[in-house]
Amino acid sequence: MKVLMQSRLDAFSKRGGDTIQMEKPIPFLEKMGVEMTISNNMNADISKYDLVHLVGITRVHETYSQTQHAVRYGKPVVLTPMYNCKEHYELYIKYSSDSIISKLYRICPSFDLYQKIRTMKYCLSNRDYQNALKQIIIGYKNQQEYVLKNTTMLIPNSLMELNAIKKELNCTGKSNMIIHSGVEIEKEVLKVSPSLFFDKYEIKDFVFVMGRVEPLKNQIKLMEAMDSVDIPIIFSGALTKDHPNYRNRFLELVKSRKNFHYLGFIDRKILYSAIKNARVIAVPSWFEIVGLTALEGGLMGTNVVVTERGFGRPYFLNDVWYCNPSNTISIKKSILDAYYSSKDKNIFRKRILENYTWEKSSTALYNSYIMALEIHNNHSLISKEIN
Repeated sequence: MKVLMQSRLDAFSKRGGDTIQMEKPIPFLEKMGVEMTISNNMNADISKYDLVHLVGITRVHETYSQTQHAVRYGKPVVLTPMYNCKEHYELYIKYSSDSIISKLYRICPSFDLYQKIRTMKYCLSNRDYQNALKQIIIGYKNQQEYVLKNTTMLIPNSLMELNAIKKELNCTGKSNMIIHSGVEIEKEVLKVSPSLFFDKYEIKDFVFVMGRVEPLKNQIKLMEAMDSVDIPIIFSGALTKDHPNYRNRFLELVKSRKNFHYLGFIDRKILYSAIKNARVIAVPSWFEIVGLTALEGGLMGTNVVVTERGFGRPYFLNDVWYCNPSNTISIKKSILDAYYSSKDKNIFRKRILENYTWEKSSTALYNSYIMALEIHNNHSLISKEIN
């Protein structure tokens, strides 16, 4: 089986959770005999592939063009939606993002118009005039609906995500399968020594906040919440280029407090070693589809604080502390409760190992490919018989 995987054009220059969702299953799928190719070329020759696996429907203008291309070639489409709930997205736009578009949205709240302007800004900066024009003419939601109607197999990360898509867009793919995200459980990862991080930075028992430094990840709100608390707070992740005011404010706050530390982007081994030195992993984002860093923290026996918004609850259940990302009191209470808690961590760790590994999710992904091919072939056969 030959599969072409496609996502947003900057999936590897501006890495995110969707990038990891693309990369991690590949070694497992290749062991099962799948030939995987990643290409974000909108006009890639897909005639030699059996199916196309697309990732992402929130920034839909690229996925729309990729879907059109797959339809022209008569290829079945498997879609990992990475969908952001409209309600939570709007709260983020109104109360956190400092972009000019967000300020306009507060005056004229039209979600479709907001997304069109956002797409234009992105496309024009990348000289992608064709996709910008398409969304202006067709509409943001209409493009999402087109992608879903032409999806053979929709594979959301949770039932919560699937239900949000059904509720907000009133359509899904021809068939659906829940495929959970995973974490790395390779021996090399699990055996990383805590001393690798401690010998370099000489800090332990800290609150660890991972992820790109940007308004969505909400680091500044956490800093405000923990301003009067004498606990080490460590941040890691690349600085945003799209939100200079946020970036500058974040760096000012880091310099203003001795217990705030920013490490920049660090490699995976140091990252896992840092998690093993942390007492709390905090994910105070305005929303998260899952929150892979929180799962990684749970795997390594660290207490976890996650945002109450998004689709993480089916993964975390009652094994973590939830915070309201817009409320500093809620963030502070959740972090302090987690920091001083002696809750048994083995239950959460065991559940992660049983349910949320890349090997398990890759096996489910392989099965979704098989099902998508069967659905597509049966549909093609019925169409021929009718004609």
